[in-house]
Amino acid sequence: LHPMLEDILDVTYGCIVYQEQVMQICRKLAGYSYGRADLVRRAMAKKKADVMEKERAVFIEGAVKNGVSTEIAEKIFNEMSSFASYAFNKSHAAAYAHVSYQTAYLKCHYYKEYMASLMTSVMDNTGKLLEYIDECGKNKVKILPPDINKSGSGFIADKDGIRFALLAVKNMGRIAVENIVAERFSRGKFVSLSDFCERMNGKDINRKAVENLIKCGAFDTFSLNRRQMLENYDRIFEGLQQSVRRSIEGQINFFEIASEKSTNDISVPYTEEFDIRTLLELEKESTGMYISGHPLDRYKYFSAVMKHLHLGSLTENEGDLKDGQKVGLICIIQSVKQHKTRSGAMMAFTVGEDATGEGEIIFFPEIYSSSINTVKNGAVLYIGGKLSVKDGETKIIAENIMNADTYIQKCSKCTVYIRCSSTDRPGINRILEICGNFKGNSGIALYFSDIKKYVRPKNLSGVEISEKPLGALTEIADISDIALGK
Repeated sequence: LHPMLEDILDVTYGCIVYQEQVMQICRKLAGYSYGRADLVRRAMAKKKADVMEKERAVFIEGAVKNGVSTEIAEKIFNEMSSFASYAFNKSHAAAYAHVSYQTAYLKCHYYKEYMASLMTSVMDNTGKLLEYIDECGKNKVKILPPDINKSGSGFIADKDGIRFALLAVKNMGRIAVENIVAERFSRGKFVSLSDFCERMNGKDINRKAVENLIKCGAFDTFSLNRRQMLENYDRIFEGLQQSVRRSIEGQINFFEIASEKSTNDISVPYTEEFDIRTLLELEKESTGMYISGHPLDRYKYFSAVMKHLHLGSLTENEGDLKDGQKVGLICIIQSVKQHKTRSGAMMAFTVGEDATGEGEIIFFPEIYSSSINTVKNGAVLYIGGKLSVKDGETKIIAENIMNADTYIQKCSKCTVYIRCSSTDRPGINRILEICGNFKGNSGIALYFSDIKKYVRPKNLSGVEISEKPLGALTEIADISDIALGK
């Protein structure tokens, strides 16, 4: 530890010892009961001056009865009060500093292990989990799909990223996961879906659990794709159940068993895999979140240069977000709850989601009446509005909405502003090269921050507003140095 922290920790320990001494002084010197002495100790710890003042007379009276002079009793009580005014603050600061130092060290030197443990601790909180997954993405650490041969009950640090937890998959209980890990440890890796079903038969793994494992990608290590497995896992289960029934009924003799066709031999016809959007929705359905990507990934660079709000910031608001503040964002509507007002008009309370988290978006009657057919589950929308920050909760009041692609098309005639230095010739040339390769309707303007001057390249008619050119530009210029405007 840092030497300064070691010194402060000495105070922490001393403070704890002093609390015990306070208890003993109150009991032996002033004749307090254990409960009353603990009351004084807690009043000191919480710095409750009014409680301490009420106890002064009681303490002194008790001490005098036990042969202590009034002067000495007052001196002892004053010493306890003065110590409490600073020592408890310092001890709490030391404790928090100690934990902060430890976690900062782990996060710096063992980032993947630290984040894996952190995410394991909040598996039941989807909002927090999304925040931490987004944090990993910002630090270029991938969240890997669950793997039936590599995953454990919690999140695990892997050489390629952080492996998703099996326990975070729906319908997977702790006992079921422990049975999978034990089976894998004792008899080796699973080699196919059929092999998994045979070996885990009767070990707290039901059809729904297998279905969710397929959907989230836990069986992607096998030769079959997710669509093939989803369309055929019922056949495997039926084959297993028939074998079990016939064995129990004694209908198979030794030679019949030897010739019985294993469920591992069930042939599965080739079927083309689902499209990426369907695969992502299957992941969301089985885990509550997208793992291998996000439907809004194609909008992330656009949202970044437009300085859109991230929904994850609503839950971690530390004063940066203000009541009435104007915001814009692109999100997926996850749920819609309609409500009829006293006047009979319809409004809606919705939950929107982006790659960073979730947030509540309210549509009052005047906006909802014109967009009731647009605000639906699964809709990808641009929402402009204002923040409502009350009682520690931040919500979005929608004021205008439109389909996200329509909004981007509308913005395609904006100008892309890029801040750079007039002396950075390689950077400028690369910017011009990218814009030349992705020609479009948006104008280009370079702002040379060193000479405070705007320049519009004469040989470029415009650039395309899409994922590839914006992504390429962010590799050269910082995202905060790129903006879209009129």
